[in-house]
Amino acid sequence: MKIRILFSVFAVALLLAFTSCNPDADKTYGSADEMVSYAKENIKTISIDEFHAEFAEAEHLTIVDVREPEEFAISCIPGAVNVPRGVLEFKIGNEVPRSEKVYVYCDNTNRSALAVYDMKKLKYCNAVLIDSGFDVWQEKYPEDVELEPSSGSEDNAPAAPAGGGGCGG
Repeated sequence: MKIRILFSVFAVALLLAFTSCNPDADKTYGSADEMVSYAKENIKTISIDEFHAEFAEAEHLTIVDVREPEEFAISCIPGAVNVPRGVLEFKIGNEVPRSEKVYVYCDNTNRSALAVYDMKKLKYCNAVLIDSGFDVWQEKYPEDVELEPSSGSEDNAPAAPAGGGGCGG
């Protein structure tokens, strides 16, 4: 009887251990705004002015722009790599080593907050949200905006127009 009780206690403890590894696994949100707010509360952030100071001083920074390729093609922070939020989990590993400090932005911080939050789950321990986003960056620091950047990767180019329909064109 003692062995059965001991086994039951062990089984319950093991179940709790597995389910408590990711406390956010079953987290649900009432809206996208609530999800973004939660992400912002649980990630590292740098003010746009602090980032600008680092940007001006550093020889190299790893900067990820999570806007869509069409947005990136118009303008970006110089040196940024475009990894759209919609494919971030699939492409970030090809673009940025986990060991680097990574500064992430979008136009207003919603997509980038979610991106940084998800990057933490992918073991990017030094991913940082640039607060305020690119829209504010353009207004405050127009001299530090690259117009019509080359993507550096065919993966970042806008998709070709759809063909005659059906799968494969």
